[in-house]
Amino acid sequence: MWKQQAVSTSTAEAEYKALCDLTSERLWLRQWTIEIGIVEANCQILIWNDKQSCINTENGDSSFNNKRMKHVDIQLHFVREVVQSKDFQLQNIRSESMLADFLTKSVNKPVLESALSALSVSILKVRGDVGKLAEMSQD
Repeated sequence: MWKQQAVSTSTAEAEYKALCDLTSERLWLRQWTIEIGIVEANCQILIWNDKQSCINTENGDSSFNNKRMKHVDIQLHFVREVVQSKDFQLQNIRSESMLADFLTKSVNKPVLESALSALSVSILKVRGDVGKLAEMSQD
């Protein structure tokens, strides 16, 4: 499993590092799919982000780029350059609409069921107790 190598001191910094890593991976994947003929060279990649501050930064808002975030400058410029080249488009999405949130956050049952349904995953319901299941698997 891949893990981010650097330690982040703020949520904004962690979000931006993740966005930078995603951008790098998607650029490679986009180039590969173009080379093997799956997608057109002029396709644009849409990235949904629930942090409006990251999106504002890419649109030139400097409020995100304060002294605490100075060391993120290289990543900031990399992502900004990719977005300005029109290869990527960043779009805001409400946190409640993020399907993967249940993988990293504690969510209530309706949110979990909605996300699983949207991902075409169903919950297997088994009646009985674990002891009976263990006996069945040994047979």
